[in-house]
Amino acid sequence: MLAERYQRQMLLPEIGRDGQEKLSRARVAVVGLGGLGCPAAQYLAAAGIGTLTLIDGDRVQASNLPRQILFGAEDCGKNKAAAAGKQLARLNDAIDIRVVERYLTPDNARRLLEKHDMVIDGSDNFPTRYLINDVCVGLDMPFVFAALDRFQWQVMVCNVDGGATYRCLFPNMPDPDTAPSCSETGMLGVVSGMAGLALAHRVLHYVLHLPFAAGRLMITDMLTLQTTEMTVAPQEKQRRVARQNFERLPAVSYDFQCDRQLEWRPQQLEERLAHIQVIDIRESAEPPLPWPALWLPVSELSPADIPGDKECVLVCRYGTGSRRMARWLRENGLSRVYSLHGGVHALENFYIKTES
Repeated sequence: MLAERYQRQMLLPEIGRDGQEKLSRARVAVVGLGGLGCPAAQYLAAAGIGTLTLIDGDRVQASNLPRQILFGAEDCGKNKAAAAGKQLARLNDAIDIRVVERYLTPDNARRLLEKHDMVIDGSDNFPTRYLINDVCVGLDMPFVFAALDRFQWQVMVCNVDGGATYRCLFPNMPDPDTAPSCSETGMLGVVSGMAGLALAHRVLHYVLHLPFAAGRLMITDMLTLQTTEMTVAPQEKQRRVARQNFERLPAVSYDFQCDRQLEWRPQQLEERLAHIQVIDIRESAEPPLPWPALWLPVSELSPADIPGDKECVLVCRYGTGSRRMARWLRENGLSRVYSLHGGVHALENFYIKTES
């Protein structure tokens, strides 16, 4: 059965039986089962990667379905890693699929990523991306990341034999206000799908010892159908920073600096919950917040919608859109509007720590 399943790829002289055995022994962690991680995991499972670890604390929403075609309407509300694991087991029941229904954090990153051969960064936020970089450098483990911007995607294999890392490309974490997410700018499903396939392609080539362009950033624009490449030089200073952060885990904070004049942290919000108005500005109010909230999608929000008799805290997925909106509302005369720092992502991590 196994020989029949993989016979087409085993016919390739670059793969053969020996290559298929390499794939069956490989252990790959996929961080983020979204528009990037879903197609990557799907093709790696189909190719026979022996162990796939799926890591994500997010839940499936209807707005995910055009890009994350591993899921169906019946999966809405379910944890992404669990839903993906179930579908991948149907696709290939001969591989080991491990599901982690948690976000990757400084507290669990080393434990979850060690003992893998390669990591796929399918995340959609900078704190997770820099955390993956630092842990992989500390573990001397290669990883591959992809990023999306409307019709453009980019991909790069990092940290191979002391080579370039994500920090060598971007030494400092960008201000989240300058990098809106696809929920704000829009995204065509086939674009994220192609980026996800590029992730899977790099992993397969790495495992099979085929060319995989380590340290070279490939940028593809699907509007112009043009592709450019640039070589990223390794920087020992940035590798040192990553190793130092790894050694200090979990004490290192990967949050962008909180603007205390504009933002509240989850603990502040919980302490003052009885006296404020929480406003959920996500386009889809899923998963629901753990306390009553006024739902005002950001695409429809105006200053006239904001209650003027109490302090209001805006909540979005990662805290970037809510911070921009809070700043805009203040510029329009509403001085008692705040943003939840880190958004729903930070809130879920806060409750996980509180419960443990």
